Amino acid sequence: MNQRLAFFKNNVLPLILGQLGVAALQGFQLLVVARTLGPHEFGKVAGILAITAALLPFSGLGTANMMVMQLARGEQAIARLYGNSLTAGLLSGSVLTAMVLAGFYLWDDDPDFLLIALLFCISELIFTKAVDISQHVFFGLDRHAVASKFLVLQSSLRFVGAMVLLQLDLQTARDWALAHIVGGGLAALFIMSYTLKTTKGVSVNFPKMRTDIKQGVFFSMGFAARGVYIDIDKAILPRFESLSVNGAYTAAFRLVYMATTPLTAGLLALQAKMYRAGGTHGLSETARIARRAMVVGVLYGTAVGIMIYALAPLLPLLIGPKYALSVDIMRALAFLPIPLFVQSAMSDALAAANHQRARSMVQIFAAVLAVLLNFVLIQHYSWMGAVMSAYACQCFLALSMAAIVHQKTR
Repeated sequence: MNQRLAFFKNNVLPLILGQLGVAALQGFQLLVVARTLGPHEFGKVAGILAITAALLPFSGLGTANMMVMQLARGEQAIARLYGNSLTAGLLSGSVLTAMVLAGFYLWDDDPDFLLIALLFCISELIFTKAVDISQHVFFGLDRHAVASKFLVLQSSLRFVGAMVLLQLDLQTARDWALAHIVGGGLAALFIMSYTLKTTKGVSVNFPKMRTDIKQGVFFSMGFAARGVYIDIDKAILPRFESLSVNGAYTAAFRLVYMATTPLTAGLLALQAKMYRAGGTHGLSETARIARRAMVVGVLYGTAVGIMIYALAPLLPLLIGPKYALSVDIMRALAFLPIPLFVQSAMSDALAAANHQRARSMVQIFAAVLAVLLNFVLIQHYSWMGAVMSAYACQCFLALSMAAIVHQKTR
């Protein structure tokens, strides 16, 4: 019991508090940016960020997750692990940025739109990935209190940028893109400097980096698929509805998604413990840890869902009457955190026990399913089609992950 309390105090609690702080900052940032830009400009930003969110896991090619696994299982070459991951992140992030810009150029060669896309790509695919890699160093060392402060710093700097927009009455997507990249760049600089003191520098071993990429790419595939089935609706919705509808949907979805912050923090805190359990006892032990977490997650998701449904009518008072549609959308999405957490817990159990390939294949199938469902359902049911697709994909993932765990532990 004392050991569990110590783990909660030193790992879970700092992450939950940090994630709650981040959620609060991101929530206020979302409200400020949405109110300042208005649904049209905010909808433009949402489409770009949906694409960068889907591609972000490929920046680094899973080397950050491999670093956590190796550190949790006793690897001592921390400088090499950090250097390899940063190098992989910089190279892959640059390639992804070029690909996104090429795609946007073919779709819409408006120079202003391309500049917005470039700024967000650098901010997310390079700067945010550098912060993420630095966080993973401390996840692997079970120093979650430090890792949680990184996200708070990053969110704080971007929130300051949002406040600057509000104070100066800057109302375009380009203005927010500039504020976003400045905040992200400063955060990456401070956080990498601090991490280098812990790793005592960096070194790069390209043969070892290639080996890590071969295994880590399954993490990237899974997380990229996750980005698709979480955010593809924001990219497809503008094809059939106005940018204002997409802005209202995005605002509601982000607020509901942020309600999962304590659950996400709990899974992050359990990550190193799961990797150690998977290395010594296999899937049966990681599944046991995940099932215990799921009990708490379902209870939390139910309580929060009721609160979201009850408090949704207050949203237009916070971000303006133009977001009246967001009330119905929030109520429709209120209980999405329940299947989302169940599938995330089972997914982590599989990954920690070296079943990344099986997990990734299911996630890729879910991503394809999300694209198809959103194209079909949004055409007929507008934003409600996106809601239906979100629930369908999360429930499919939860059932599929549970079935794989059951089959492999029989």
